[in-house]
Amino acid sequence: MAGFHILYDKYAPVLMGCIHRIVNNHNVAESVLVKTYVHIWDQQASFYPEDAAVLSRMMGIARKLAFEEIKANPGLQQDFTGSNQKEADSKSAINPEEQQNRVFNLLYHRGINSEHAASLLNITVEEVKSHLRMAVKNLKNKEQC
Repeated sequence: MAGFHILYDKYAPVLMGCIHRIVNNHNVAESVLVKTYVHIWDQQASFYPEDAAVLSRMMGIARKLAFEEIKANPGLQQDFTGSNQKEADSKSAINPEEQQNRVFNLLYHRGINSEHAASLLNITVEEVKSHLRMAVKNLKNKEQC
C-alpha cells in the first residue's frame, strides 16, 4: 500500500486523541493505535487515502478496538468525568455547558450508557438525556458558524 505512510502521517494524531480519550492511558492508547493501523493494513484493499470517508472509517476502527481494550482491561477507565470527586458532589459548581460536555464525553467517547453516566455524575437519567440533547444542539450550532 503505497499511501500507507500518508494515512499514518495525516491521521495518527487524530486517532491517538480519540483512543486516548477512551482508554485514558497513554501507553495503552499507543498500543491500540498500532492495532488500528495493523487492522487497516490487513484491509488495505478497501482503503484509499483520497477517499473523503477514510477518516470516519479509521475512527470507527480505532473506537472499536479501544472499547475492546476497555472490556479486556476494565481498570483502565478510572476517571470517567475528567473531574475530581469534590466537583462531582457539588452539582451547583458545574456550569450547564461543562455538564453537557461531560455527558457527551461519557456517552460518546467512553461508550457508557445513560444510567451509568447518571450515577457517575450524581444526576438523574432524565438530566443526562437533557444535557446530551443540548450538547448535540450546541455542536450543530457551532458547525453552522
